[in-house]
Amino acid sequence: SASTMDIIASIELRLQPCDAKIPFSIPWLDRVERKLGSSMIGLGSMEQQGSADLQPYLSNLCVDEAYRGKQIGRALVRCVENIT
Repeated sequence: SASTMDIIASIELRLQPCDAKIPFSIPWLDRVERKLGSSMIGLGSMEQQGSADLQPYLSNLCVDEAYRGKQIGRALVRCVENIT
């Protein structure tokens, strides 16, 4: 017999350039926008900047209504804070 597992929470964590821009939800569109923006102001592409300029970006944290108030979101944030 197959067991089922309910998803009660989710979180998105990704590496983003340190340019103070809020990323698009669609990664390919975000890359295009950043490439266009950096070429317009003469900064070059993200590839030229290197991975040293990337920082973790936490977004889209959600917890099922039935499980809210149990500090699940807080626990998820603590987990990703420890990722280096």
